[in-house]
Amino acid sequence: MLPNLNKRKVLIADDSKLVTSTITSILKQSGMDDISYAHKPEEIIRLCEQTQFDLILCDYNFQASLNGFQILEELQYSKLLPAHTTFVFLSGEDNPKIINSIQDSDADDYFIKPLNFKIFRNRILSAMERRAALLPIYKHLQSLNFSSATEACDALLPLYPEYSIVIKQYRALALVSSKQFVAAQEEYQGLLDDYGFDWVKIALANTLIKSNQLEKAQQVLNSVNDQVENPYYHDEMSKIAVEKDDFTTAINHLKQSIALVDSGAERELVITNLSLANESYDDAVTYIRRYEEKNAHTFRDEIYTKLNFTRCYLYRALNNPLSNCFESLLSGLNPIISDIHSHPQFKTHALLLSAHISLIRGDLKSATSGIKQALKTNELTHFYDLYHLCVLLERCSLLEEMESVLPLAHSAISDLQHPSIRRSQMHMLKKLKERLLEAQLRVDSIRKQLSEKKSNATLGMTSHFDHYFKLHDLFPHSEKICLAIVKLASLRPFAYHGEYRIFNKLNECDQVVTTAYSREELSTMSYAAMYQSAKDNIRLNS
Repeated sequence: MLPNLNKRKVLIADDSKLVTSTITSILKQSGMDDISYAHKPEEIIRLCEQTQFDLILCDYNFQASLNGFQILEELQYSKLLPAHTTFVFLSGEDNPKIINSIQDSDADDYFIKPLNFKIFRNRILSAMERRAALLPIYKHLQSLNFSSATEACDALLPLYPEYSIVIKQYRALALVSSKQFVAAQEEYQGLLDDYGFDWVKIALANTLIKSNQLEKAQQVLNSVNDQVENPYYHDEMSKIAVEKDDFTTAINHLKQSIALVDSGAERELVITNLSLANESYDDAVTYIRRYEEKNAHTFRDEIYTKLNFTRCYLYRALNNPLSNCFESLLSGLNPIISDIHSHPQFKTHALLLSAHISLIRGDLKSATSGIKQALKTNELTHFYDLYHLCVLLERCSLLEEMESVLPLAHSAISDLQHPSIRRSQMHMLKKLKERLLEAQLRVDSIRKQLSEKKSNATLGMTSHFDHYFKLHDLFPHSEKICLAIVKLASLRPFAYHGEYRIFNKLNECDQVVTTAYSREELSTMSYAAMYQSAKDNIRLNS
């Protein structure tokens, strides 16, 4: 029995006065008199800023901007939940989606209303006793001291055999967090052999995935009982699919998981990231919007979320350019963009947004200028900022600059964020690197073929142009390639009988050159006469 119950500080957070009255009666009969009350989410946070509670009883279904899971996240993020605090959820619904969400939160316990006096009292006291007994473990886990957490588990296991499952679970978690995967697998395997719980199977599979043992992880997941209705099964299946570069399957599993659980926000962000890697821009927009809506009024509701929200719409517009639709979209995004522009610390981010918009509108000169300015500032340090810069460098055919930024983007991937988010960012970067390498290999191949054709004789001109046009296909915004094509065509009359629409290509090159160079530069190189000669020199074979 816990001593000094009358000195324990309790917070009852529920928007029903009948519920708070009932719980108060139960607690007072158990010896707890120091009770505070909150009827709105913001009151919970305010009271926790003022007092360190020993017990918090929190309704999950507040009819307000935040649900119980988000309230718990806010308290944890703001470091307002000491390791000794027992946190218990209450819910008026037994909806499986809500139950999954409560279990996802790692609260000490939860109850479905109406409450049974005796069961409620006994389980509350048991949860508080367990929290007090295992406090050294909770303290070390909260401070991310995983080696000390493992040692605390070893020390407490013989003293509290009644908590052996919980202690072994936390020991395995600490081992995984310190990347001791073999020891963690052994711990989970022991739990699995003794109890056979599905949650142990999923935790073991997760550990196997982290150590790249995908086939073993798949075998373990195959033994999960209710696969279809288990969100955590889908989470792990998604991770396996990601490691196999099967992003479509990974995204589908995450969508099923989201349908089964109300909590968390990482799944929506992971889908967004994987969709960007997979160049599935409609999905990226859909799920960044859901992520933004789900996190409204939380600690994630800040300018970076709005920035990434805007970027996803611009990524889609860049790959599906419809001028009328884009201008309409832009008018809706302008309040967010204006807000970003108003923050001095986001000056470089705003510069990239403006460059992105210019690129969508076809203003290559303004886009390239803005991107190069952003590149020079060296002020972009966040992963999503550097990813945005890489995408724009790629689209402007600035591959050398893109190659120099990619390592910075890799270094910006934080180990402190949710593992699934980190993994999705790694794959976003992997796809960028693959596209860069593919482009570089194709360029090398075309240049080699060009170097073998040193003659500009008429008979070789078609082949010569087709090689340049292949380069242009790769880098349609490269001013150097476009100018080289115009110059080549202006040299002498020639017959073209290749696979390209040469006049269309020449027109595209002209648009790039005339936007990339100033009037003075164009005049110096007598560009207008050069372009006219290029058009006049072309003879199409019938």
